[in-house]
Amino acid sequence: MNHNSKYEERVLLDLSAKGDEEAFARLFRFYAPLLEINIRRMIWDKYGASEVLQETFIKLWVHRGKLKDVVAARAYFNRVALNECLDYLSKLAKQNKLRVSTHFSDAISSGPEEAFAYKETEKIIQDAIDNLPQQRKKIYHLSRNGGLNSYEIAKELNLNPDYVRQAISASRKYIQECLFRNGKSLISLLFILMCCAIN
Repeated sequence: MNHNSKYEERVLLDLSAKGDEEAFARLFRFYAPLLEINIRRMIWDKYGASEVLQETFIKLWVHRGKLKDVVAARAYFNRVALNECLDYLSKLAKQNKLRVSTHFSDAISSGPEEAFAYKETEKIIQDAIDNLPQQRKKIYHLSRNGGLNSYEIAKELNLNPDYVRQAISASRKYIQECLFRNGKSLISLLFILMCCAIN
């Protein structure tokens, strides 16, 4: 499977949803290296990152029935990986007798206070994105929502890849500053680091 084979990806997702182990193995071989890069940005410990990656694919397999409804595999897999990272960091914090807020993860939280905090944080992020310069905003959307890497964005917009990487980095820093100013937690920042990671 290559980056442009959306039809093949759709077939593999559907087969995996039905329990086809070979199809799931092909998805694993393609996406594991991509997810590992993002996970390592959050979990610096190699063993911990490996554990999170393994748990991500275990969860994907256990809940494989949901794969038939997945539109963008990369975004969906990244979200599952993010939730596993949050779980891992939360457990690590408890082991060290630290208190870590995990209100950002809607997979972890369920109460009205957590839901409000999640929506509040999403609004801060969206307001920050809306305030980005037009070119930077376009680059950010292609990176986060389009799933394109810096080279693909550069080709799409006829820009220098180095400029694209700098624009993504500047956008990430600006969003982080907005979160800091509004008193958001480290977990919120980790979310930004993952979703805006430079490819």
